Amino acid sequence: MAWSPTSWKAKVEAQAIPYEDSAALESALTRLRSLPPLVTSWEIERLKHLLADAQEGRRFLVQGGDCAETLADCRSPVIADKLKILLQMSLVMIHEGKRPVIRVGRFAGQYAKPRSNPLEDREGVVRPSYFGDLVNREAFTEGGRRPDPDNLLVAYSHAALTLNFVRPWARRASRISPASTSTRATRGSASTTNRPRRGRSPAGPAGTT
Repeated sequence: MAWSPTSWKAKVEAQAIPYEDSAALESALTRLRSLPPLVTSWEIERLKHLLADAQEGRRFLVQGGDCAETLADCRSPVIADKLKILLQMSLVMIHEGKRPVIRVGRFAGQYAKPRSNPLEDREGVVRPSYFGDLVNREAFTEGGRRPDPDNLLVAYSHAALTLNFVRPWARRASRISPASTSTRATRGSASTTNRPRRGRSPAGPAGTT
């Protein structure tokens, strides 16, 4: 089957989220499709060219970030600490490897996480597992664990705020050292280069954040 933006719908969804209100889900997806992308096509193309250089041995790649971000961690000190670690790691690689480094950060949209079991049992009380703030909440309550389509919109906003904070750091880092800086996050893979750009909605099938 040839790829298309909707071809994923023909695949088995091993981690499908059971939203109770399909109309609310469609409403959230429709809204996301109308929002500006978090990353642009030329940013993605830029990263592809840099990764091709790495494959040919002309650059190194360093990637860092959280397994899953939380909305509560969308704060300047938390994001800055992650960026500092990524920059420090890359500077060591540049010094020792004598090659430019592509910095890829798992930031700005890594709000979902797969689970081995869709349900969690606590002392006989069974509720949906916590799939990340993109889907539900960690609190083991009926309302907290109920998948909420509005979380998609909230996550989009937090991803945009994070990118607005990250991009100036990326530009500054690229001036400090001869390396290329990108950010990556999910749903799907995403990147930003050291130029300030807008991004793609996490709802789209090509959904990059």
